[in-house]
Amino acid sequence: MNTEYYIARRYLLSRNRKFFSLSTTIAIGGVFVGVAALLIALSMMNGFQNELKRRILAGTPHIIVRRYFNEPLSKYREIEKRLEKFSFIQGTAPFLIQKSIIKNRERMDGVIIKGVVSAQERRITAVAEKIQDGHFELEDGCVLGIELARNLQAQVGDTLIIALPFGQQPGFLPRAKKVILKGIFNFGYYDYDATIVYMDLKDVQSLFRMKGQVSGIEIKVRDIYQVVQYSKLIEKELGYPYRTQNWMETNHAIFGALKMEKIITFIVLTLIIVVAGFNIVGTLVNMVKKKTKEIGILRSATRLTTVDALRNE
Repeated sequence: MNTEYYIARRYLLSRNRKFFSLSTTIAIGGVFVGVAALLIALSMMNGFQNELKRRILAGTPHIIVRRYFNEPLSKYREIEKRLEKFSFIQGTAPFLIQKSIIKNRERMDGVIIKGVVSAQERRITAVAEKIQDGHFELEDGCVLGIELARNLQAQVGDTLIIALPFGQQPGFLPRAKKVILKGIFNFGYYDYDATIVYMDLKDVQSLFRMKGQVSGIEIKVRDIYQVVQYSKLIEKELGYPYRTQNWMETNHAIFGALKMEKIITFIVLTLIIVVAGFNIVGTLVNMVKKKTKEIGILRSATRLTTVDALRNE
């Protein structure tokens, strides 16, 4: 039998003729569990973050163009034409956002009314693809989220009342508009499903007496991770008093918390791997100390073998 093979087998195998001893198995198992926990936890965090990002972007435009202090835009069509020069822009859509009250029979709730042009909105967000019941039709109607529909106990075909509770001047009566519920969407994100009501842009302008005005312009770009650079180019083109807001800024708090959670998880699981590594080092040190005599004999035998080889030469 080869001498090197015999010695290696002798010290790898335990006394019970097993390949690894109990202490070696525990040390290697600790590293295995630590690395597995790290990979699984980070994969779950990345998957959760990507899924949350997908749901948020389904209803959030990549970039929004507004005026400072959120003043309404009156020449939004001219702005859309000026934005056509940028090749990274895939689509634009005007929108008008106002807070209001919605009522269905005896139930009512505070909501955010978003007036859009349905044909353009389809190119910016995925609201038309997220319709769970009914259709994305806004003519003399509205579309709202599944959580809001449950709160109002509303179904497709019901007649809802959109009310502006206060008049613009003292003594004026509140304004209201009856709309038919045309569809119910489900983004899977509670803030959207419980608060947003989509209506036709002209109906919202008429209800809030903002004819020819919008809150801003939604923009969809090719690369969602380059929105910061795109925003700077758009602001440079439009100039004051226009400003941009991208989806990263809009949801900064959510993604900031997720990033911090991922970092903390990585640190904790890395400590698990470090502890397992110390277990292996400790096991090897103890093994070397226990086999000091055998190591000395092997070194002596190696020297004798070398001397004999030199003599034979």
